[in-house]
Amino acid sequence: MRRVGVGRRKHRTWAAAIQFFSADCERIGRGVSPFAAAAARGVRAAHDAHEVGYMQNQRELTLLAVVLGVLIGVLFGAANAYIGLKVGMTVSASIPAAVISMAVLRGLLKRGTILENNMVQTIGSVGESLAAGMIFTIPALFVFAYSEKNPAMAPTFWEIAVYGAIGGLLGVLFMIPLRRMLIVKEHGKLPYPEGTACAEVLEAGQIGGVSAKTVFMGLGVGAAYEFFRGLGFWAETVRQRLPLIKSEFQLSAEPALLGVGYILGIRVAGYMLAGAVLGWFVIIPAIAFFGAGATTPLFPELKHVIADMSPGDMWNRYLRYIGAGAVVLGGIVSLLKSFGVIGGSLFHMFGGKSTGQRTDRDIPTILLLLMIAGLAAAMWYLPTVSFDGVPQLMDPLFRNATVIACVLVFGFFFTTVSSRLVGIVGGSSNPASGMTIATLLGTALIIVYSTELDPTVAKVAIISVGAMVCMCICMAGDTAQDLKPGLLVGETPWKQQVGQLIGVLTATAALAWVLLQINSRYGYSNEFGDHPNAVLAPQANLMKLLVQGVVDAQLPWELILIGMAAALIVELLGLPSLPFAVGLYLPLGLSTPIMVGGVIHWLIEGRRKSADEHAAHKPGLLAASGLVAGQGLVGVAFIGVAVFIGWVWNEPRFVVPKYNETAKVWAAFDASKDTWAYQDAERSFYWDAAAGEWREGSAPVPASQPTQPRGELVVAKHFYPWLTTKFDFLEMEYGLRQHALERGAFKGAYLIDWWNWLPLVPWGAMAIWLALIARRPTPPPEPPRDAIRQRLHEPPSTPSSTPSPGSSDAPPPVSIE
Repeated sequence: MRRVGVGRRKHRTWAAAIQFFSADCERIGRGVSPFAAAAARGVRAAHDAHEVGYMQNQRELTLLAVVLGVLIGVLFGAANAYIGLKVGMTVSASIPAAVISMAVLRGLLKRGTILENNMVQTIGSVGESLAAGMIFTIPALFVFAYSEKNPAMAPTFWEIAVYGAIGGLLGVLFMIPLRRMLIVKEHGKLPYPEGTACAEVLEAGQIGGVSAKTVFMGLGVGAAYEFFRGLGFWAETVRQRLPLIKSEFQLSAEPALLGVGYILGIRVAGYMLAGAVLGWFVIIPAIAFFGAGATTPLFPELKHVIADMSPGDMWNRYLRYIGAGAVVLGGIVSLLKSFGVIGGSLFHMFGGKSTGQRTDRDIPTILLLLMIAGLAAAMWYLPTVSFDGVPQLMDPLFRNATVIACVLVFGFFFTTVSSRLVGIVGGSSNPASGMTIATLLGTALIIVYSTELDPTVAKVAIISVGAMVCMCICMAGDTAQDLKPGLLVGETPWKQQVGQLIGVLTATAALAWVLLQINSRYGYSNEFGDHPNAVLAPQANLMKLLVQGVVDAQLPWELILIGMAAALIVELLGLPSLPFAVGLYLPLGLSTPIMVGGVIHWLIEGRRKSADEHAAHKPGLLAASGLVAGQGLVGVAFIGVAVFIGWVWNEPRFVVPKYNETAKVWAAFDASKDTWAYQDAERSFYWDAAAGEWREGSAPVPASQPTQPRGELVVAKHFYPWLTTKFDFLEMEYGLRQHALERGAFKGAYLIDWWNWLPLVPWGAMAIWLALIARRPTPPPEPPRDAIRQRLHEPPSTPSSTPSPGSSDAPPPVSIE
């Protein structure tokens, strides 16, 4: 191809630069942010010419970018896995990864191109997406292993790694044929909000400046809060009994929930709180009132009558099933609303032929098909894995063509849905749980009625298929969001896709270790009293309930239908049913702090009208993301220290029981810390502080007694009792006096439990800090050199006209790599 003369191109380049910069100066004079204008032009241009000549020789997939991206992906993936298992939500890591990348590469190392920074965020965002797919499904296998006392159902490290690798790689590979249609041809129709926002952050540059400082400040505040809370200076959840309505108020004072609420905004947070209010202030009081006279347990509860159950017990045994029904219907409705998207994706499956230019090159089709075929063959030829002499189910499970076909068919089908849907509603609103539920139900019907698998193997097969499809869905959405900024800044697609594949393989190993250690240190379900401090893992427990109900036909369908009816009424009122259903399913304590974060966002941003209203680098959003990451990283660090302590002193941990055995309880769990939360339910073990040992039986605090402020410094659940016995921690007094009521119906009860309300002091201070950070004006950064250069290659105003190469208006020549 003939090149235009160098001198003429330089003359045209400088003239265009002066023209663009003069236009920006004029906008500054009118009070319009040049950052917003530059972003708008970048979105408009979007490389309709399919080539950015000035980026021809810029660094992209470098060793430094890969190492930094892998490190960010592992850290943010582990943090999101920890937070997601506790509260059921994850937060996108793309923008924080981009900001950290710029701070390291440009701020510290004084190097790094916009393409290199984009490559770092591409690899770094994989961990969060893969973590979401894993925590939604994999813990269900551990729950099945405990409930059925079958260690063979609990996955090993290698099994989790294989699930993650196959599901994640399929998500990336299935998305590649859709790139040209979704990202290039549908450019003006599909905005891909997070991807476009990430491109804005990259173009804004802020070389190690205010944006990076804000992220690290949020990370430090969240980490410090979680560190001192983990050491026992205050409780995790604020609780106040409400005797008049037989319920209680809850607020989980956690940095991550405050940050999630700020990111979601007041509208979504309000829908969630509405569902929680209906559950805890209407349904639970109704159950307590109408069931007060029952003399026998009401299914699905098998031990206690309703009169002896606490609000937490009623949530666990009744309201959770109602919420599960609401979530199922909300997910199905979200999927039905996407049928138009599904049809468009299938109709335009492979968006045309490649132009052959650098910015339009994908991984070759032949190599793509070979990798997909290799993954299918890997599922068939997976070796039998044994752990401590217990044979696993991986080998006989996948020697079944039906199971492999379900993974490939459901995975590819929902990849087309997810990849297009995130372009409309964003990755944060991607209904992955709804698509996973549809996969589980479809797979369950196929396996139960078309195969002769043993019920135990069938349960593992269904969850395994759902796990890989869920990770495929999450990774497809993440890949689409990452390819969008790649288009806007001129990245080479095949290099981004290789980076995604590297990120999947590295993040999978780290996440498999995290899931195993969380199971050992916490557990994923306390249904049988074996794990007094189990993490919530709401999606995984929901998947387990659905699969068990289909295979064993033991679901309380009356409660499920009540939840579905409630969600349907909300949908008929014109409101989104899925966030409402999530609030109904989760404990009240998770929705209230999210609402506080949403209110802060509304108070700060709702009244701010500026040109950069939707800027992704706003201080509040970056600080909120830092809070989530900070708490998650400290939580993972606590688990790491606990692993080291358990390894040094060889303390027992939670072990899956075998059939008629009683589960062994790890001595580091202090049930007496959370006695108030479980005071109405029997527990297999409790800590006798006077005797300094664990005793079998019920917790010693009866339901009629109020909570007393603790006098000792209770250390983290992971460390107790080692730090008090082996390292001689001193006892200290804290807590304020409580005032007992002297007469009336509540004689003897305490008006305020100061220990339970104490977390509001540091948590409230953190909320005020977030509001102050969010109030800071977003500085209009100088357009970085890369962004100015990119504007020089805007296509002519009339795309159909193609100037001759020799004319002064001709675009720069294209050099084929």
